[in-house]
Amino acid sequence: VQAEVERRGISVSDEEVASYAAQTFGSDDFAKLAVTYTMDEATVRARMRESAAMAKLRAEVVGEVPPEPQMPKEPSGENTSAEAAEYAAYIIDLAGGEWDAERDDWASQDGPFAQALHDYELSKEASSYAAATTAYEVAYQLYNANVTSANTEWTAFVNSLLCGAKVAVSSLVS
Repeated sequence: VQAEVERRGISVSDEEVASYAAQTFGSDDFAKLAVTYTMDEATVRARMRESAAMAKLRAEVVGEVPPEPQMPKEPSGENTSAEAAEYAAYIIDLAGGEWDAERDDWASQDGPFAQALHDYELSKEASSYAAATTAYEVAYQLYNANVTSANTEWTAFVNSLLCGAKVAVSSLVS
């Protein structure tokens, strides 16, 4: 896989390596990571550089997977059926192009959000927490399908690379 990274000319800057380490391991302090993983700092930096470059290769191969959706904020107090503008904004943001902002309505009734939310009142002015949690469930299912598809595509790509690998095995026998 590293050979493919090199073949494609993929490189990563020191800033990208630090960003990758912080995002993946919660820290870009390579000395601290070296202690945590019982490696020397130079090895940690080298592995992070390789991993960051491999992440770029993966993004080239399968594209960027949108981030995992976050649950809507629960309403405060006891009134969980109250409508709020923040829930409408949350739903419209998740629905993306399925929502027609000019018409303040679904662009079409065919999309997964429109179908799942057909029983709920929704406008840019307000919607309910129940509608927001339903929208979250749809968004999570779509996210999960994207992740599964990307993982399948990446596995097939890596397997195609590995199928072309040449391995030499030798031993000394007395």
